[in-house]
Amino acid sequence: MFKVLITGANGFFGKNLVRKLEKGGDFLIFKYVRSDSLNDLDSYIKNSDFIFHFAGEVKLDSGAKKLKQSNVILTENIIILLNKYNKKTPIVYASSIHAITQTNEYGKTKRQSEVLIEKHCQKQGVKYC
Repeated sequence: MFKVLITGANGFFGKNLVRKLEKGGDFLIFKYVRSDSLNDLDSYIKNSDFIFHFAGEVKLDSGAKKLKQSNVILTENIIILLNKYNKKTPIVYASSIHAITQTNEYGKTKRQSEVLIEKHCQKQGVKYC
């Protein structure tokens, strides 16, 4: 059984991927949502073979603190936990066109998250997208 973590499992990408995986194969799906704790994330990371990191704040008018918490800090926590367990788990990250332009806080936090994942995966020799 292939164990998959989907962050943002209640969001548009997450819930559609959950449905697809539930129909199509032998997967154990860990669904990380906003109401979950860091302990939940720890357990999911420890036991996952693959991560779809779709969680994050998507409202352009959210404050900088909320955007940083939902986008950057969550990504940092994922990387910390991967390192804690010395896991070389591949990651698919859903970013935004705003990460390229970085004309608002949302785009800046999405780009910061991309960079964190890129650096971690390159250092660990892990595939990411």
